[in-house]
Amino acid sequence: MLRNGGLKTRLALGAAAAALLASGQVQAAGFALKSHSASGQGASFAGASAGANGVASMFFNPASIALADGLQTEAGGAILLPNVEIDNVQSAFVAGVNPGTGALIYTPQSSGPTSSTSDEMGLVPHTYVAAPINDRVTVGLSLNAPFGLTTDYGDDWAGRYHATSSELTTINAAPTVAYKIRDNLAVAAGLQLQYAKAELESAVSLPGAVCSAMPGTATCAAVAPAIGVADYDALSKVSGHDFGVGFTLGVLAEPLPGTMVGVGYRSKIKHDIDGDAEFHARSAAGASLLGNIQSLGRLTDGGGATSISTPAMLNFGVSHQLNDRIKLLGEAQWTQWSSFEDLVIDFDDGTPTSTTEHHWDDSWYFALGAEYQATPELRLRAGIGYDQTPVPTAYRTPRLPDTDRTWFSLGASYDVNDKISVNAGYTYITAKDAKIALDGTGTDASRGAFSGDLNANVHIFMLSGVYRF
Repeated sequence: MLRNGGLKTRLALGAAAAALLASGQVQAAGFALKSHSASGQGASFAGASAGANGVASMFFNPASIALADGLQTEAGGAILLPNVEIDNVQSAFVAGVNPGTGALIYTPQSSGPTSSTSDEMGLVPHTYVAAPINDRVTVGLSLNAPFGLTTDYGDDWAGRYHATSSELTTINAAPTVAYKIRDNLAVAAGLQLQYAKAELESAVSLPGAVCSAMPGTATCAAVAPAIGVADYDALSKVSGHDFGVGFTLGVLAEPLPGTMVGVGYRSKIKHDIDGDAEFHARSAAGASLLGNIQSLGRLTDGGGATSISTPAMLNFGVSHQLNDRIKLLGEAQWTQWSSFEDLVIDFDDGTPTSTTEHHWDDSWYFALGAEYQATPELRLRAGIGYDQTPVPTAYRTPRLPDTDRTWFSLGASYDVNDKISVNAGYTYITAKDAKIALDGTGTDASRGAFSGDLNANVHIFMLSGVYRF
C-alpha cells in the first residue's frame, strides 16, 4: 500500500534553497532537460512517474510524494558533456531571380569554415523536499531546471547567419500537495513558478541589409559583392527574461501488491520575453556600413521582444516488484511540442521582424529498466530509452539541431544508514545522424540557404544525496 509516516513535522525549506542554472543540448527532445533524478538517470527514467525514484519522482508525478515516510530531502545535479558537430556545410544567398525561368539565383557564401562543433558543458541541479502533514496529506517542493539550451559554433562559421550561439535557462519551483484517497490511491496538484532567460546571437550581412533597405540603388550595387564576406558582418544579440506560471497534476495507484502505476502532467507555460537588441560591426569597413544602415533606423541598439513556450508533458509509469531482488520499470512520456510557436523577434526600431519557422510535432519518449537489490544497502540499475524528435527535417536549424536519440544508462544507490542515501547515474546518448537542409526562401531569405550533416552525442554523469529527518 502507499505509505508515509504521518508525522506532524515542520517543512524545513532551507535545504531547498539551491541556486539553479541549466544549459544543455541533445539531452532530451527539443530543448527539454530530463536529468532531474540521479536514481532515475541510472534506469533512463523508466518508472519515474510510478514513484521508483523516491522523493525525486515528484518532478514526473507530484502524487509520488504520498510515498514519503517522514520529512526528507534530496539534492544533487547532473553534468552534461555534449558534442554537436555540423559538417559539410554549404551556405548561399539569394542574389536574384532568373527573368526567364523565375528560378532563384544563389550566390555561394565566400567565407567561413564549413564545419563547426559545439561542446558547451552543462549543469542541471535539482532539490526536493517532501513532508507528511498527517496520514492523508503530504506537501512538497521541487526546484528544477526543466528546459535549457546552449549551442556555440563561433562567430565566423559558414552557418553564422542562422545562428552563432543560443542560450536558454529556466528555473522552475513547484509547490505541491498530495492527498491519499485510499491506502492504495493518491492524487496531487501543484503550481509551476517558472523563470526563463534567453540569449540568441547570430551574424547579419550588412551589405545584404543595405540591399534590403535600398533595393535597386547604386549603393546596393556597390556593396552587393561583399554579401557573405565575414568582415562585412554585424553580430546581433537579443536577450531578455520572463516569469510564467503553470500547474502540475498527478495520480499514483497500487492496483496489485508490488505494482505501482502513475500518471503525471505538467502544463504549458508561455514566456513573453522583453529585452535588449545589440548590433556590433566586425571591422572598420563594416562599421561604416552599419552606420549608414542605422541612419535609416535599422539595426540600432534598443529593445527586442520574443515569445517562447515550454510545452505540456504527460507521463505514464509502471513499477513491478518481480521478486525480493528484482524490480521492473517502464515509462512513456508525451510532449506537446506542437505548441512551440515560431521564433519571432520584434525590434523597436525599423529593423524587419526576424522569424524562424518551427512547425514541430508532438513527440514520445519510451524507456525500459530494471533495479537489482544486490545487498541490503546496494541497489543497481540499468535502462534503455528512445527519444523521438519533434523536429521535421525541413525545419531543423543550427539553433535547435534536434534528431532522434537512444539512451543507455547504468546507476546505483547506496544506503549509508537509515537517514542517508547516495544515488549515482550515468547515461550515454547517441543521436541519429541527420541532415539540416534550409532552402533560403521565405523567412530564411535574409539568412540564405544552408545545408549540413548533423552528428551528436552526450555523456551525462549524475549524483545526489538523500537525507531523512
